[in-house]
Amino acid sequence: MQRKLFLHIGSHRTATTSIQQFMHQNFEPLKKQGIFYPLRVPRHIRLMNEIFSGRDKAADVAISLSRRADNQPEDIHTLVLSDEDVSMRRDLRALVPFTERFDVKIIYSMRRQDLWLESWYFQNIKWQWNPALSHCTFEEFLQQRDAFHWIHYDRFVRHLEDLFGAENLILNVFEKQQMPQGPVVAFCNSIGLTDLTGFPPPPHVNSSMSAEMVEFVRHMPLDKLEPP
Repeated sequence: MQRKLFLHIGSHRTATTSIQQFMHQNFEPLKKQGIFYPLRVPRHIRLMNEIFSGRDKAADVAISLSRRADNQPEDIHTLVLSDEDVSMRRDLRALVPFTERFDVKIIYSMRRQDLWLESWYFQNIKWQWNPALSHCTFEEFLQQRDAFHWIHYDRFVRHLEDLFGAENLILNVFEKQQMPQGPVVAFCNSIGLTDLTGFPPPPHVNSSMSAEMVEFVRHMPLDKLEPP
């Protein structure tokens, strides 16, 4: 029987960091449940970058992941990879070869776009990785909103359906009413982990700053500093 592979591809600002920390910190307990979160990293950004750059191929990565799962003492039935930057890429065909070895399910979380834009603005000011967005006002940021193609949900989901089939998409709504126990528990439910007995409380990390702090920080040259 094919193992399942859940590809958690975002979007940003939907508790992705908290989910990744939970999966990473519970590597061993997850394996006891038959769930493998490989490579001992919280986020699989390097792996995904290798695939999309062409330096590695999803088919070869799938073979490597299968071998890693085979080498675990537990009976692994499910693997999970997570990187929210995947959603920023316009063409996800590079991931389709995973379907040759795994039963692939795509997990994508959707947040109300107005709230997402505000949170994404705050995040760009907080970390300042994109010079074009690191110091702008909110009005200037909104003028560039068409560049955030991955929150045009109708188009983005249609692309996923064309590649993986509508039946293989797990679309979560990032609203409190839809996830009464929080986004991490909702994610666990999506991958079939419904019993969290013995697991520590889910973390809550990478929260947004206040609007006042964002206005202060956007005047600071954090993008000129070395990453540490």
